[in-house]
Amino acid sequence: MVSGFSGSVPRPIAVFMYRNYVISRCLLAGALLVALGGAGAFAQTPTLPAAESPAAPAESPADAPAPASRPAHERLIAERLALSRFDVEMLWLDAADGPFLALHRPADAAVPFGGLVIVTTPGSSVDHAPVPHALSHVGPAGGWSVLSLQPPPAGAGPEATAARIVAAVAEFAGRGLENIVLVGDSGGVSGALAALGGTLPPGVIGFVGVGAWDADLAGVDVAVLDVAGTRDPRAMRWQEQRRARARTYPNSLEAVAIDGAGPDFYGYATHTAKLIRGWLQRAAPAKIVSR
Repeated sequence: MVSGFSGSVPRPIAVFMYRNYVISRCLLAGALLVALGGAGAFAQTPTLPAAESPAAPAESPADAPAPASRPAHERLIAERLALSRFDVEMLWLDAADGPFLALHRPADAAVPFGGLVIVTTPGSSVDHAPVPHALSHVGPAGGWSVLSLQPPPAGAGPEATAARIVAAVAEFAGRGLENIVLVGDSGGVSGALAALGGTLPPGVIGFVGVGAWDADLAGVDVAVLDVAGTRDPRAMRWQEQRRARARTYPNSLEAVAIDGAGPDFYGYATHTAKLIRGWLQRAAPAKIVSR
């Protein structure tokens, strides 16, 4: 008989059973050692120092990361744009209420016709609305440099937008551009008109209002293009009211309705941008300021 087993079992069978028992225990112990050894090795694996990368080339002030003194939400927008945009120069311009983000796309022409300053509804993101985005590409292709401005936060008054427009006009003037047209999209129009009614350099010669806006043209004396979509009832109603008052407007005021376009001009943005470019050729003859 073999100890460790109860009952009377023939010796050959008992030996066989005992051998299998020992083998199974050994296999279990080996598996545990392997598992514990692997975990220990993983835990104790030394961390190799990272290979030193070559020093990055110095960044230009325009492309450098936004310092902490600039608005947090605009720094975040700039960081995202830096990862996704390759055809735009990011600038930080100074307004009365602090620095703000602007996107600069130079004209494709060797000698630009002028500059477009584009501003959208407060609280929105720069270069996001369909028509301003399309115009920021169609404009340079047609010989116009473009500055797309990050609008102030939601709830900001028109004076905040106007201050950013004044800074953008000064930036263009510093680059030798005198033929400047302001473009306001829906909620950005009131700020643009507030800027036009204030003190601006004489290089501003036109204004384009896109979408639904119910701002007064009092104090404005530049060529105006009023663009609305036929599927936007508010825009069409306000445009008709402005056309009725156009008899007393001291400059040219052209109203255009884009057939089929809704409030956001989805599907009609490029067509609308090209229409604006055609108006620029008629209403804003090229003029360059010598440095």
